[in-house]
Amino acid sequence: MTNVWRDHQNGLEFEIYQIPCLKNSFTYLVTSHQVAISIDPGEGSVIQKELQDHDLKLETILLTHHHKAHVEDALFLKTKTDATIIGPKHEELLFVDQEVMDEDEFLIGSFIVKVMSLPGHTKDHVGYYFPDCKALFSGDALYLSGCGKMLEGDEKEYFDSLQKIKKLPGDTLIFGGHHITVESARTLEEEMKINPFLQVRSPEEFLKLRNEVDAS
Repeated sequence: MTNVWRDHQNGLEFEIYQIPCLKNSFTYLVTSHQVAISIDPGEGSVIQKELQDHDLKLETILLTHHHKAHVEDALFLKTKTDATIIGPKHEELLFVDQEVMDEDEFLIGSFIVKVMSLPGHTKDHVGYYFPDCKALFSGDALYLSGCGKMLEGDEKEYFDSLQKIKKLPGDTLIFGGHHITVESARTLEEEMKINPFLQVRSPEEFLKLRNEVDAS
């Protein structure tokens, strides 16, 4: 079931659609005045239905990293909507129209979008911070109550990425790429109180915890 957040911040009215897809993934639409941004389109048909049901025009597609569950239907949506695809540099993402890197900042419709490099799960992983929405789309770098497996990066990279996230405002909503709890969104301040990966104090502690979780 799609969850929708509607809010008004800094003169901007917006909606965030959190759409379940595939087996245990989330894909997102961020909209204002009927213009939409798609984030990690793993299942194009469900996104297209939301666009049609709510009369939304898809302008841009943002990709956090190259894994299939996050990019599967980016080209499908582009052919249907002529949206621009934005994502990190990677050999499996040669179809992106615009490559991004850490600290890039740009305007999409009414939204300021800031890029955060968040390696650890993968080398190319980025997050997208929408300051006016007080929202971070963290892909697999951070879930509610957990984080993605360390598949390509090392423990120092992943630890540093999480420290970078922790510097965001405490009322930032965290929208991750998968759901491992019944919760659908939570603030960073709340997450820091219960997510053990945000509580570790060193790369070594992160690695120990990651190995324990992976073995359980």
